[in-house]
Amino acid sequence: MLEDRFCDDILQAIKLLNAEPKWNSKKHNFKTKLIELLKSEGYIDFTVTNVKQYRISRVGQSYLYDVPLNRRGHLSVFRGKRVRIVCTGSGRHSFRKFMVNAIPDDGAGHSGGDFNDPLYKISEEQMEAISEKMLGRGLVRCCVPEDNSEFTRYRLEKQKQQKGKV
Repeated sequence: MLEDRFCDDILQAIKLLNAEPKWNSKKHNFKTKLIELLKSEGYIDFTVTNVKQYRISRVGQSYLYDVPLNRRGHLSVFRGKRVRIVCTGSGRHSFRKFMVNAIPDDGAGHSGGDFNDPLYKISEEQMEAISEKMLGRGLVRCCVPEDNSEFTRYRLEKQKQQKGKV
């Protein structure tokens, strides 16, 4: 189980979903858009009742997984590949919905979401508020290690300042 750091539209949509603290209409819309995006990218959905086997249980959680060559069950079609597993639904007791697909080998993020959609139009103030919420929860902005943009430098500086205040 690897932390999901594969930078693409899907990870950005997951982060938008997780930035909303309560399940209000906005968060439900983010979940709907995430599922639509996953489907457009060819993700396969499946349900399980043994949550412990997949190690995530909250809607919006995701991770990367290197599927073993001898894997059976839902992930058998991805043998020998690295996949992203996303929890997209929960129900009574241990019933969960997941979506999964292989990620490209080259490590480059691929596009697929329609971020011109008004749902994704976010002002700088809203983005700053989301970033602050994510920072407060120990989440960081999706970026490749060599990303040296002004925004990334600003976020890293804010993190250092907040650690000094604690």
